[in-house]
Amino acid sequence: MPEMPGTRNVVRAGGEFLADRPLIACGLIALIVLAPAAGWGIPQATSEVTVRGWEVDGVSGIGVLAELSNLTSAARPDWYVAYPLFHYLLLSVAYIPYIAILTLTGKLNHPGGVFPYGFADPVRALAVLNMIGHAITVLMGAATIMAVFALARRLYGTRGAVLAALLALCSAPFMFYARTGNLDVPALCWTMLCFVALERCWTDGLSTGRAVACGAFAALAVATKDQSYGLLLLPIVALLVRALRTAGSATTATRIRLPLVLVGSGLAVFLIASGIVFRPDRFVRHLQYITNFRETFTNVRFQTDLTVMREPGVRGRLLLLGDMLRATSAAVGWPVVAMGLAGLVALGRSVPATRWILAAIGGFFLLVIVPIQHMQYRYALAPAVLLSLSAAALTVRLTSRPVLLGALAIVLLAPALAGGAEVTHAMMTDARWPASEWVNQHVAAGDTLGFFGRPHQLPYMPRGVRVEQLQLGEVETRLGVVRPRWLVVAPDYFADPLRERSTFLPLAVYQGLRDGSLGYTLVARFESPGLLGRPLPYLPYVNPVVQLYERRHAE
Repeated sequence: MPEMPGTRNVVRAGGEFLADRPLIACGLIALIVLAPAAGWGIPQATSEVTVRGWEVDGVSGIGVLAELSNLTSAARPDWYVAYPLFHYLLLSVAYIPYIAILTLTGKLNHPGGVFPYGFADPVRALAVLNMIGHAITVLMGAATIMAVFALARRLYGTRGAVLAALLALCSAPFMFYARTGNLDVPALCWTMLCFVALERCWTDGLSTGRAVACGAFAALAVATKDQSYGLLLLPIVALLVRALRTAGSATTATRIRLPLVLVGSGLAVFLIASGIVFRPDRFVRHLQYITNFRETFTNVRFQTDLTVMREPGVRGRLLLLGDMLRATSAAVGWPVVAMGLAGLVALGRSVPATRWILAAIGGFFLLVIVPIQHMQYRYALAPAVLLSLSAAALTVRLTSRPVLLGALAIVLLAPALAGGAEVTHAMMTDARWPASEWVNQHVAAGDTLGFFGRPHQLPYMPRGVRVEQLQLGEVETRLGVVRPRWLVVAPDYFADPLRERSTFLPLAVYQGLRDGSLGYTLVARFESPGLLGRPLPYLPYVNPVVQLYERRHAE
């Protein structure tokens, strides 16, 4: 049987990849850097409250199992539909071998929606499932850095590619989110692969293969996390307009064929990856969730520097722009932001791709940040990577002298490297590690332990401990009714400005705990000094101060 042309292309592409040693080395370095702290946040599922671990909004582990349960049976009213479906499906495929082993060995029987969900050992099972999810994120983080390197090398040469890849890898939010079960780095991975395909379309011309790749990667990015559309829409529209204009005197059918291939392949992949073809009701629920952000962004009872919602209007948009610039500078440093913005202006004419990088950043701000009127640290990931590309490009254009180029690279890399090292150090020395050891030594099965805020603040708990979430509005009442022997006080995502407590713990109650008037005594405090001598500015739930109180005269 003759070999298909498509097969030849795949084989040729595979051979080129294996022969590209710099690209493979780039991926291996990223894996080596990211892997050590990938165990941070893995849950110790000793109760239903502690099944999600320390990360915020991660979907690995129990999140995937809950999604599968809702997809394959009658959906529960509290179905969490904040995110698109594709990464859940990807993780489900990765989980199949381990789930099969548990089933065949009798360690998973009669799966259900109530803890321990059918697992004979939920602690071990959910830890393994979460580790699989984290490992996939690490792999996609490495693929992201490889895509940055490949794209920058095509645009600016090898020196620019090395600098851009290092800046992207060292950025603080990338160092964090590339090790967790969050969707941000997987979405960024598909986005950067789309940019690689888009650059090929822009430079080498639109072909059927390139059009399909560009459309498919864009669809997978948006089906992983909606915000990706803000990065991709304007560059892809610019590519389609350019393709139609450069078709010359070709017939209408010929001119629109390849643009239709790109759009059609993207729509086809999105219909499948987003689950529209088999659960359209889930997609409708998801759209309702994301289009009512102010209502669905619950738990914001008190606005903090992380949860502030800007008001509509010119002033609100200027404040949002400032929020975005501050978060991006915290990610890679002001030198990269300044050099990157200068590069977008200086190279706009000589490097056409710079224009669609600018369009991607501008589109992300106008189509994502402005409509939700809110800036989160994770949203700085993509702008930080794109500005790293632009900063690297301008740096290598400014000089070819090795000494001067090295000096400029150090100026750009130093803040990013410091931020990445700070996050890595915080993850590896998190105060909840020693706090967990203390809790396992002093808190016994049958004890009741209360906490204020969200469960991701908690250290690991022994089996048999009753964990009580003391909700805002009923804290003092619940303290009197439940009378937990132990209390944990630590900041969560909704932390107070001092990073001592969750804002779900009222200040008056916190002061009553500290002065003993509520009948509790501080018995242990765990604090791991930060690498730069400060709490992480945008990640208060990483390496938090943990305080443990015991009720006086408790049996």
